[in-house]
Amino acid sequence: MRLAAQSLPERLRDIRAQVARWAVRLGLPSDSVDEIVLATHEALSNVADHAYPDGEGDGELEAACVQGEV
Repeated sequence: MRLAAQSLPERLRDIRAQVARWAVRLGLPSDSVDEIVLATHEALSNVADHAYPDGEGDGELEAACVQGEV
């Protein structure tokens, strides 16, 4: 999965939803889906807070599942 987000801080909610749908399509258990969504949100929130303190900036996310590992 690859996502590009303009105005990253404004897109975090949408990105969480997209990551959740992707993880569910992989057939992961709900606990794993929740953990992946939380980890993704934390990482991107840190980028938004520290790299773009004025609230503007783009972000990219790339995720893969290889041999059952995300």
